[in-house]
Amino acid sequence: ALLSLASQLSFAQQAAPKAEEIFARHVAAVGGKEAILRVTSIKTIGTMQIVSMGISAPVETIIAAPNRMVSKMTLPGIGDVASGYDGKTGWEVNPMQGPRVKSERETSMMAEECDFYRILLYSNDRYTSAATVGSVEFGGEKSWQVKIVLKSGRVVNDYFSIETGLRVGSQTTQESAQGTIEVRQIESAYKQFGGMMVATKRDLMSGSTRMVMTASDIVLNDVSPVDFALPAQIKALITIKY
Repeated sequence: ALLSLASQLSFAQQAAPKAEEIFARHVAAVGGKEAILRVTSIKTIGTMQIVSMGISAPVETIIAAPNRMVSKMTLPGIGDVASGYDGKTGWEVNPMQGPRVKSERETSMMAEECDFYRILLYSNDRYTSAATVGSVEFGGEKSWQVKIVLKSGRVVNDYFSIETGLRVGSQTTQESAQGTIEVRQIESAYKQFGGMMVATKRDLMSGSTRMVMTASDIVLNDVSPVDFALPAQIKALITIKY
């Protein structure tokens, strides 16, 4: 009992490293800056479990430099659901709500969320400030909590394993069709792909909806511009020429 108490006190009293040191350790744990810069896209293929609905669906997501993304899944009994950002337009297609071009604020947040090298390298030109809050338990890991203020003013709290240095998740807010919602994500089951460590499980709480994505494969540097092309339903809603 005394040893356990001593261990807890040691964890609580551990001198907190600076945010930049935590970021650098994460980058090194992932594989290093050079390995990251060799990657220009990450395609994740797997299964999305929507816990609140009791269903699971095949899913494919792609994120690519500098800031493009697309996500597609087929929900049983509902149909194809997709969303994306092509560098200009944020959009989503949902059989229950129809196609929708996202608002300017939503689109701005999407651009932040898929800023490829911000989320991989934590370059200091991507945020206004970053400060270590302290040590906490997050996703079952003893972690350093880092409060990041993005240039838009939005606050993101990222969490990094004290043991491994790897990011174990984040908490922030996002704009949606329903307004501003709280988003919490736990990242785990890191595996190596092409010389880089990538989380293969993401447990996402978005508002009151919980989704768990488990990757069966991750493919690096294998995308083309057509992957980010706007769907016909979205093109019909906008006047911008593509």
